[in-house]
Amino acid sequence: MGIGSTLAFSTVDYECVDENDCLELAEQPSPSNGVFRVAGTTRITQLPVIVPGATELAVSGNRIALLPAPEQVDPVVPPTQISAGWPPPAPPGTPVEIRDATTGSLVAQFTPPGTVRALALSDSVAAVVDELGDGTRNIERYDATTGALIGTTTGVAAGDSLSLSGDTLVFSVGTRKIEAMDVTTGTLRVLAVSPGAPIGLSVVG
Repeated sequence: MGIGSTLAFSTVDYECVDENDCLELAEQPSPSNGVFRVAGTTRITQLPVIVPGATELAVSGNRIALLPAPEQVDPVVPPTQISAGWPPPAPPGTPVEIRDATTGSLVAQFTPPGTVRALALSDSVAAVVDELGDGTRNIERYDATTGALIGTTTGVAAGDSLSLSGDTLVFSVGTRKIEAMDVTTGTLRVLAVSPGAPIGLSVVG
């Protein structure tokens, strides 16, 4: 994930809890577990080890929003067949962290009530697609400097991709519709109807 001069990615290192049967995988402290920042064209630096590996990342300026990966997972998919979508998302109640992209220091955090399916960040706002236990999805907006809840839009059939620039949040609804939300007021409007299912969305300006 990147914007401007900041490009970041995350890897999660899981190992068998019991090497004899490997019925459960646990996250391990290691040089390959955490969040990394790309500087220039060749240098990769790891944020301090206090920053966990993440399943969701968003970047704005010199800040990174991340959803920590679950500490333990069931190896439903053999490690040799891991693909997109694995590891599973962090369980409900996992705090989203906003950190300085250089030092790794915690700027703010907030805890959505459900399972975070997508994450976006701007200079002033962090937004999530939050899936509740009954399968419904809300879009929640939080103050990126304090973690305070700004507003919630309930019952939005949003997909697993969010993008945020300034006051404009974009996301897909259903299989083809692309919508925009004003993050200050929560006002929604349809931007376009895609000829096919959108895979990823981004907005700037």
